Amino acid sequence: MDSAPPHPGRPILYFLNGTKSCRPASPRCPCRQLHHCDWDFASCIIKGPADVTTSEQGTVSSLWLYRDPETECLGNNPLVSHSAPSQEEMHSKRKMLLLISCVLYFLFIKYHFRDEVELRLSDWFNPRKRPDVVTTTDWLAPVIWEGTFNRRVLEEYYRGQDLTIGLVVLATGRIADQYLELFIQSANKHFMTGYRVIFYIMVDAMCRLPNLEPGPLQTFQVFTIREDSREDFHLMHMKNLASHILGHIQDEVDFLFSMTANRVFQNDFGVETLGTSVAQLHAWWYFKDIKDFPYERRFRSAACILLGEGDFYYDGSVVGGTPLEILDFIQEYLEGMIHDKENGLNSTYERYLNKYFFTHKPTKLLSPEYSWDTALQLPAQIWLVKAAQCSHMCLHT
Repeated sequence: MDSAPPHPGRPILYFLNGTKSCRPASPRCPCRQLHHCDWDFASCIIKGPADVTTSEQGTVSSLWLYRDPETECLGNNPLVSHSAPSQEEMHSKRKMLLLISCVLYFLFIKYHFRDEVELRLSDWFNPRKRPDVVTTTDWLAPVIWEGTFNRRVLEEYYRGQDLTIGLVVLATGRIADQYLELFIQSANKHFMTGYRVIFYIMVDAMCRLPNLEPGPLQTFQVFTIREDSREDFHLMHMKNLASHILGHIQDEVDFLFSMTANRVFQNDFGVETLGTSVAQLHAWWYFKDIKDFPYERRFRSAACILLGEGDFYYDGSVVGGTPLEILDFIQEYLEGMIHDKENGLNSTYERYLNKYFFTHKPTKLLSPEYSWDTALQLPAQIWLVKAAQCSHMCLHT
């Protein structure tokens, strides 16, 4: 039997065969570190000798492979002859294939299960139930009217989500004195009943806060703000709201609504309204022609929507969505205000909001039923008023 030729590396495999190609004796060959032969990964055949000993007939009788030149040679070892993969090699391959199969199986189960629990629009929303109104936008967002949604399906889904919903209201001066108490009382009864709700109440003086107790699963957080006569109502509200979203609200709630206090909840304002970006259709303008909408038309204004453009007119008294989505709107609104001020222009909060929703389409729209104006006569399309607002209040929208 041939002994290993002198070499600074360690012999790891030995071959004995009378042909020009030999199969490896060990499946653990670290192929990438072999230094004296070429390795065919596809067929596991060595295609050229490293240190070769030939027989008298000139055929290859033994082949020595080495790894790690810095390791000392271990000396002679018995030669092993193989013409097929060893049992150990086959066992190792089967184990690897089993492991890969298990990983792929669990990945499939994970994604299949995720698809099963994800709530699809068609599971709870049926636009054909209300052919008398617009129920789906051009960008396929649902418009929520009474009769279009299945509350049972929604409740079954959202009960397992462990949600917390926030409701922000800014009430200063006469608005707080006349409307805040009724707003909170009615919200306690109708807003997201059965879910955790945090009321973020912003007042200019603590003495304006009514003496109310939160209902089950409800908490109150009250903040005082400084009213600046140089700023309009909405600018002051949005600046304060942005500060609180960044400071704590984004970590406390899953969804957030911001509303003016001059409204009374009359029926359930429930989870059918939840979405990433929620816009409220304006009761005054929903039944009007789009060419009459009071969009900002001055080209130089950041709020401008050109003639011939637009889709809906949105009510600035309600905005909803995830905290970060609302923060994104506020930041764009404030940047637009600054831009217009630098150019000697001054538009309104509601026009900035309409420009934002024109360029950033909301994922869900609420019908005028969710913010009906008490000054208007109820048309046949309004089946159930969820909340009614008093438009005669001096809110500069």
